[in-house]
Amino acid sequence: MKADFELYEGNAPYIFVSYCHKDKDSVLPVIESMAENGYRIWYDKGIHPGSEWPEIVAEHLEQCAVFLIFISDHYMQSQNCIREIHFAVARNKKMISVMMEPVRLTPGVEMQLCVSQALHYDQYSDKKMFYKDLYRAEALGGCKTEIPSEAPAKQAESRNPETDRKKKQEAIRAPGKAPEKKKKKKGRLILALAAAAVVVAAGAAAGWHAWNTVEIAGETYARNVSGIHIEEKTVTMDLMAQLENLDAVSSLEFTNCTFEEGTLERLKNIETLSRLELTACSGITDCGFLKNLYKLFILEMNGCNLEDEAMDIGSSLPNLHYLNLSGNPGLTDVAWLEYMPELRSLELDDNSIEDMSPAASLENLTVLSLENNRITEISEPLKALRLEYLNLSGNQIRELSGLDNLTVLIEFYLADNHYRQSEGEQESESAPEQIPVCIEESSNTLEKADLSGNGFTREDLNRMLSDCGKLTYLDIGESSKVESLDFLRNCTMLETLYADSCGLTAWNGPQKMEKLKDLDLSGNELESLEDFPVLSAENRVKLDLRNNRLTSLEGLDTGIAYDKLILYDNSLSAEDTDRTLEGMQGNVLGITYEEGLRPESLQDFDSCYIAQVPDNRKVAWEDALGYKCRFEIFPHQ
Repeated sequence: MKADFELYEGNAPYIFVSYCHKDKDSVLPVIESMAENGYRIWYDKGIHPGSEWPEIVAEHLEQCAVFLIFISDHYMQSQNCIREIHFAVARNKKMISVMMEPVRLTPGVEMQLCVSQALHYDQYSDKKMFYKDLYRAEALGGCKTEIPSEAPAKQAESRNPETDRKKKQEAIRAPGKAPEKKKKKKGRLILALAAAAVVVAAGAAAGWHAWNTVEIAGETYARNVSGIHIEEKTVTMDLMAQLENLDAVSSLEFTNCTFEEGTLERLKNIETLSRLELTACSGITDCGFLKNLYKLFILEMNGCNLEDEAMDIGSSLPNLHYLNLSGNPGLTDVAWLEYMPELRSLELDDNSIEDMSPAASLENLTVLSLENNRITEISEPLKALRLEYLNLSGNQIRELSGLDNLTVLIEFYLADNHYRQSEGEQESESAPEQIPVCIEESSNTLEKADLSGNGFTREDLNRMLSDCGKLTYLDIGESSKVESLDFLRNCTMLETLYADSCGLTAWNGPQKMEKLKDLDLSGNELESLEDFPVLSAENRVKLDLRNNRLTSLEGLDTGIAYDKLILYDNSLSAEDTDRTLEGMQGNVLGITYEEGLRPESLQDFDSCYIAQVPDNRKVAWEDALGYKCRFEIFPHQ
């Protein structure tokens, strides 16, 4: 389906429509109706004439007045769509979200859209009411061209060239009549009045512009702008005074700025502020200014060198729902969380936190991220029973009993905690007996899990994962003596599976994995691909089998085009490799040279990374494969 209207190209305020092209049949009727009602609209038609197209999209997004999003499952799966949201947020665009169907937002997207107006298209039985509510959105008002009503027939006739011509002929033929001479005096008077009107209008426009705009950090903003982004400036009292002149600013973002003493205290004068983001800023030695920001909904202070002493807030922030204080190694204590009882999302990555028990009392959390800290135990039960996203990777956790009451996790990350072994050792006498029960308890909801770098045994993994039928992403790399993947037989929805360096000797996993796109089995002890799964021809699969003990590729699915097929450091014969790979198609092939291997058998791959080719064979291989041939090892990704 194609929308039957011209995309707006001009200087007036317009709407940028962000949608997934797979949803065009449901989205285009909506925006076509908007265009018929006079709204100026630009959207990506999906016709990409060349590499300059992303620049064209970005340029139109940069210049739009309103960012209108049509969200669906397809939208959430599109990286290009998500990038458009990030870009719009970075440019402080006014946003309206239309939920086309029930869909689970990722924590990051939910955080970025939480202050936008949202309509649930799927919940309107009467679509007329949907359009009525949509057109009520204040942000859209400036993007509409008033459609004139039909002119009287007499007026329309006067604009008809044929009618005008006939009238002139009749006037010429009429006896005793001659065309009237122009009255020059009257014409001059009209011109003079028109010129005066132009001068008056110009003066009024200049006055309006001066009254309705504000100069801030060298940039001109409308006085009613909703968001400001300031980069690489020294924030002075004068600059803060300029910000206070804004009528309705709700979002302030500072990047690489230095705050002079006392300037942050002035934020209390911006009563409409609900979102504050400080990234890589300096001069923040006291966060007491936060106690006066009662309406604050989102707070981010990333990489600002915050110390524990700076976090003496001293007052509750009852409306704060999203907090991100990542990248502040001076933070070791989180006792100040008591002032933020309504938090929904808490991100404290890359700090030096040792005790996270104060977070246990936060009942409303759905997102908790504590990656790369110094946490050693979580024993106090978390009260956030609806926690969906939990990231504890990069700590030294040996006790996880505080997570036992979590039953609806969707994403759980525990990578590189060396839970079953001390770092650098095969096994540890102090290894905990208990496994994370929360995985087993969340088997009906869990979609993504990273358990790599913990030395979990096959028995551990079987208990945790055997019933997790909704998993789409799983990393169990560096587990201990797993031997086979039979515990994953119910995990047929997997799209990504990393099982490298697990001591695998056989597959024995699901026999059909139609959604699989990325499979890493490198660094194991596989001798054959017997019972290897059937993959979907619709996906270009990444398969890494390097550093195993394979003597044959029999069992490899040859009916698909691989995105990457990596076979280094096995014991494959040239004859078997030739027979298997000949006619196979793909993007990247990584293989170790064997005497007798023919370059012609690899010619249907776009790039061939061939290791250990003798110098006296390189010319022949280059002549056979041309630009496709590379004498290097494709990196482990």
